[in-house]
Amino acid sequence: MRDPGSEHCGRRPSLAGCGKAAAAFPRASTAHGDIPIAAVELHEASMVGAEELLLRARELLGVRAPRKIIVLDSLPRNLAGKVAKRELVDLFVENK
Repeated sequence: MRDPGSEHCGRRPSLAGCGKAAAAFPRASTAHGDIPIAAVELHEASMVGAEELLLRARELLGVRAPRKIIVLDSLPRNLAGKVAKRELVDLFVENK
């Protein structure tokens, strides 16, 4: 399954080729249910920040856009090289 965040990265010239990898994960909220959060690993030469990525995500995805985007130097990966979402949840979601 394609990641919508990385798929939309290339549609805006300033965002073209900005992301190496991205992963979305939920933060539980008793008031709002699951709140989407995204972690992004950018290319070294990328000049894009989390704010611009968040604005673009809101333009493209509307209410389905992540409420927060975290830019990391590298995403945690498992032995197969896939993004380890459980580790992201452990790092960024409090009160699990």
